[in-house]
Amino acid sequence: MKNKRFKAALMLTVLLIGPCTAAWTQDKKSDIFSVTPSFGFSWYPSVAFGNELSTNTEVDLNNFGMSVIMSLKLFDKVGASLNLKIDDPTFKKLVDVAGYVTAYYFLLKFDYHSFGGTVTWTGDTPNPIPGGEYNFRNQWTYISLLFRLDQLPNIPLLGSLLYDFGLWGRENLGAIGIGYARFDMPLEYRAQPGSGLSNPGFGLVKGEAWGYSILWDTLTWSTERPASYRRHFMDYIWLYLDIFNYPFPIPGKGETDAKAITWMSNANDGASVDGNIDKATTYSIFKGVLGLQYIWYIGQKGRIGLGVGAELLTESIEAKNSDIAIKFSSMNIGPTVRVSARW
Repeated sequence: MKNKRFKAALMLTVLLIGPCTAAWTQDKKSDIFSVTPSFGFSWYPSVAFGNELSTNTEVDLNNFGMSVIMSLKLFDKVGASLNLKIDDPTFKKLVDVAGYVTAYYFLLKFDYHSFGGTVTWTGDTPNPIPGGEYNFRNQWTYISLLFRLDQLPNIPLLGSLLYDFGLWGRENLGAIGIGYARFDMPLEYRAQPGSGLSNPGFGLVKGEAWGYSILWDTLTWSTERPASYRRHFMDYIWLYLDIFNYPFPIPGKGETDAKAITWMSNANDGASVDGNIDKATTYSIFKGVLGLQYIWYIGQKGRIGLGVGAELLTESIEAKNSDIAIKFSSMNIGPTVRVSARW
């Protein structure tokens, strides 16, 4: 599995940097690169968990994330070979519709977070974890279809209204759109007040969520601009902001572990326990990066951008019904690097 991840990362790096060598002799840019592609890798040696009442979660050092940004046309060309597939059929239809309307104003962003460790029970109630501890390895995915805000002035009629009357500039950064995420995590099933339950449970929580997505990346924006745009020291500061369903999450789908619900029922003298959290589960992400960026200019149009910085990644899960409540939050901190290219 690790070799596959490494090969994917290597292929992406070659994909980004390789074509720039041709920029020395070629001025014409292929339209499949209408959005500057980039690849980022993050490692999180520091992790803190919140909302833990009766559990203690320890994460190993194999805690990392990857992120890919590309245009819809580039996705059509290389997405399959890089194993960047869209599993959800509804989201894939949205991407197809966006590509049919216009592939130039949209971009796709794939995010992957892998981490694992051990959960132990620290509460005074009966231990619901089989064997005393639970070993896990998570592979969370998150994909966004985003509209580039700097393309607003290029839209007929709307562009005239925004740009010609000074309501919007052509140098605005960022993109907004819709996102889809899948996740799973072993968590405590807390007994809700008034439910008549006294002993909490523990089990795997799975879910998927739709929501709004916001992206702000100065590295991508700077890589697309010629050298004349670099006017002062702030052009070397890398700011990256990625938001999904934060701070107002939209409810998604969730699923509890049937065996955990049965254990919880038995631990509460056979009381009925409602384990249905479908359509009552929320998931949100906040990712922020502060660092330094630099752009190399190759030939007349070729450019390679490099960003290095520190990343803060927070993720949260919440679900509840009349019997149980589930809460999870994590804060991951570590170094990150991102490569972008334009040719």
